[in-house]
Amino acid sequence: WRKRADKSLRSLYSAEELADECAIFVTSSERLSSEQRQSQQNGVRSILCLVEWVRVVCDEGHFLGGGALTNAKILLDALPCRRRWILSGTPAKETSDADGCTSLGNLLSFLRDGRRHNIWPSLSRRFLRGTDESAAKEMVDYLSPIMVRQLKASIKVPPPIRKTILLSCSPTERLAYNSLVAYIKANLFLTSLKGAEHGAGSDVS
Repeated sequence: WRKRADKSLRSLYSAEELADECAIFVTSSERLSSEQRQSQQNGVRSILCLVEWVRVVCDEGHFLGGGALTNAKILLDALPCRRRWILSGTPAKETSDADGCTSLGNLLSFLRDGRRHNIWPSLSRRFLRGTDESAAKEMVDYLSPIMVRQLKASIKVPPPIRKTILLSCSPTERLAYNSLVAYIKANLFLTSLKGAEHGAGSDVS
């Protein structure tokens, strides 16, 4: 598996295979970074950019709003797709209103909502000045068509189903698990011991 993870997707799949056989393609930011690095080194576009995706869904997508420009961000932005979704519980994680507005502007840019992205700078400036009482309401009206907020209280989540399944481990797996258990037990025992300052003779300097 590690050998496959280190390879370029181009060596594992063709664009046709990805388009025809993958109804859903799940990947990680590490894979995206690796794909972009290899593309830059080889001068060949990633196989992911040769497929027109129906929808790109970026979980924890607030990272697209700020921070350094990474390989994962470059590749995500280059993916050809019809729709782009960002999932995030904190779309503007920054502590200041100014940084938060900048993050939201970057997210709008990723979503390819050109009209909104073009208007956003002037709207955010009015909001940040704090002299226009209507700016906050306009900002909410502006974002409402493309932002959906779901609270836990509004979602009916069924109770979890818990099962205990006994697995048959190989000798190597059994050794690894037993070594881990022994390590944890040793740490628990050592941390429960009192130091010399609490033992016999601790009053002798």
